[in-house]
Amino acid sequence: MVKHKIPVSPERFKQLEHLEQYENAIITIAVISKQLIDKMFDLHKELNVNFNSVNEKLAWKKIKDGASTLDYIAFSSEHCDYEKFKKGVNIVKFLILELIAKCNDSSMRAWQFHNLLKTFPTIYPAIAPTIEDEQQAFANLFDTPVKQS
Repeated sequence: MVKHKIPVSPERFKQLEHLEQYENAIITIAVISKQLIDKMFDLHKELNVNFNSVNEKLAWKKIKDGASTLDYIAFSSEHCDYEKFKKGVNIVKFLILELIAKCNDSSMRAWQFHNLLKTFPTIYPAIAPTIEDEQQAFANLFDTPVKQS
């Protein structure tokens, strides 16, 4: 969390806590991305497969470098409990891959998992999706097509 030299009001503290929740979520996603990108590069090398173009390879390397930087920040922070963070990253990575493996592009199946997850209490309220996020994610399931005359 951001350090302050003067006392922070309770309202400001809550705002900073929410900011920290966003930062933790982003760093978690970046670390997971780095792990998956590293695996992808290893698979390319192992299978002797090239990227489609030099631009594609360069783009992936830029993403990997950015994720590596955030990974370094996460694990060199004085506030970070490395083992706790590593366990959390592994759990989130597993859940993301599990959702992709189970749902792929099935919005209905993703909706079913979403409804199950909604039964659990929210721990990080700052990053809880809004109703607008939910509507946007599942718009194709519940929007009625516009009738054309």
